[in-house]
Amino acid sequence: MEFTQKTNLFPYPDLFVFVDRICPVCGSPLSVKRVNGKEFVTCTNNRCNYFENSNLHRTERGETL
Repeated sequence: MEFTQKTNLFPYPDLFVFVDRICPVCGSPLSVKRVNGKEFVTCTNNRCNYFENSNLHRTERGETL
C-alpha cells in the first residue's frame, strides 16, 4: 500500500463554515466555530480577537435555531 501525504488546502481546519459577514473590527471574513456544542462567530484574522455568541444573537433577532 502506497502512502501519500494529504494536502490540506483549507487554511483554517478548526473552522467548519464561513459566513458571509465581515469583522467589524478589522474587516476580515468571519467564520462560525463550534466549541462544546455552542456556536461562536470568530474572526479569521489571527491577530484580531473579535468573537460573538451566534446562538445568543440569533435568538435575540427572533430567528429559529
